[in-house]
Amino acid sequence: MSTTEVPKASVPAGTGDFFTYSADGAPLTQQITDADVDQVNVTIGVNALSRFKENGEIKGSIVRYKIQIQYNDGGGYSDVPLAGDSDKNGVYLGDGNFEIRGYTPDLYQETKAIVLDVNKTSDPSNFPVNIRVIRTSQEVRDFTKETVNDTLTWFNLVKIITDKTRYPNSVIFGSQV
Repeated sequence: MSTTEVPKASVPAGTGDFFTYSADGAPLTQQITDADVDQVNVTIGVNALSRFKENGEIKGSIVRYKIQIQYNDGGGYSDVPLAGDSDKNGVYLGDGNFEIRGYTPDLYQETKAIVLDVNKTSDPSNFPVNIRVIRTSQEVRDFTKETVNDTLTWFNLVKIITDKTRYPNSVIFGSQV
């Protein structure tokens, strides 16, 4: 009988640190130095997503971004191996490429779980690992005729260490309230 590994610890990286993007798409990078980390959760979102037109009409907007990873093994950045989103026409954007689309006057966040490559992280010399987020689109608009709320924010990076012990002949029990 095979059992799965149990998450041992979740450690927020700089809780309360928010990284807001400017419109130019300059990448923001976080570094993972702990060689025991084998998964990270990246939380990205917008404080509001809307376009207010000169005539009072309110519309939705679109923000695209990509998440990339770089191991300290001499390679460059590559898109994370997560299935990406499709655009409004159904065209696949590619692995590691995501889109937030629609209208919300309120905060919207989404979390992407990135499992680090065990073939690379098993060697501590492949650390530090860099995770970066790049805004890849800026909706074309006339700033004289509309106001747009579409600031992309990297809210959090959670480092997760999974316990490698399988606890043979044991049962893990939990309850949810």
